[in-house]
Amino acid sequence: MILENDRKKVITFRIVFGIVIFIIIIGVIIYFNLINKTDDASSKNNQNISQGSKSNEDEKTIFEIDNILLYSSANALNNSETQKDYWNLNIYQYTDMSISINNHVYSDKLTSKNLVSKLYIDNVNFSVKPTLGSPGLFYKNPNSLGMPVVDDLDNQITDRMDFTVNSVNSTVDYTKPSFYTDCSNPLTLSYVNSNVYSSLIIKNNASSVTFDGSLLQKSGTKLSNIQATVNFTIHIENALGEEYICDVEIPIPLEDESQSILDGHYVTELTNLEEYKFTRVIK
Repeated sequence: MILENDRKKVITFRIVFGIVIFIIIIGVIIYFNLINKTDDASSKNNQNISQGSKSNEDEKTIFEIDNILLYSSANALNNSETQKDYWNLNIYQYTDMSISINNHVYSDKLTSKNLVSKLYIDNVNFSVKPTLGSPGLFYKNPNSLGMPVVDDLDNQITDRMDFTVNSVNSTVDYTKPSFYTDCSNPLTLSYVNSNVYSSLIIKNNASSVTFDGSLLQKSGTKLSNIQATVNFTIHIENALGEEYICDVEIPIPLEDESQSILDGHYVTELTNLEEYKFTRVIK
């Protein structure tokens, strides 16, 4: 009788033990299945995020500014044409800008994605205004870069300036704001600070007067009084009708450790412009 009870207990124990082991095995299987599903979902989510980031990055970097070449100097207008022995000079400072836009054309392949159909500039302002003079931003004929051409002063950008977008092989009238659809020519602008020194009386002697940045020194103008920063927005629409914008901020360069506008002119080039990538406008 005792043996029979012991046998029943052993059988019961084995059954219970087997059930417990079975439950543990099932639980382990379910657990690892859940872990795998979570990992797969996380991996897919990360992949989607990565692809999304790449897609967004691609959208942002179809157009970007590669470099900006800046030429700074000064010139003057003669207030008195009748006076022969002396000049009465109104000095202005100018900085010509050549802005190169990269549309990421690889292997000379142009597509509707990177062809420009419309381009304009607006939102012109001066986050740093010079103490002396009256600043303005103008379109500059690229054939006159580095030259104080007064005719360009008719092309001031006040509210918005639209550029004529030309096909690759067309003849361009650069006296008017113009740009090639494949971004093969730079945007050319000029910052002009007029009336920096409105009346400099100087002897009419060509050997002693040079109409360049040295006029600022002759007038006693301190560079700290004509420091400025110009801001504007470039809008591009491609052949697909997608709009991209880039906000640009350019401190007007006047000197560095080795050269100065007071020597006549100052030239510098801005590169590594990672912040100047065009962002797509989602409508």
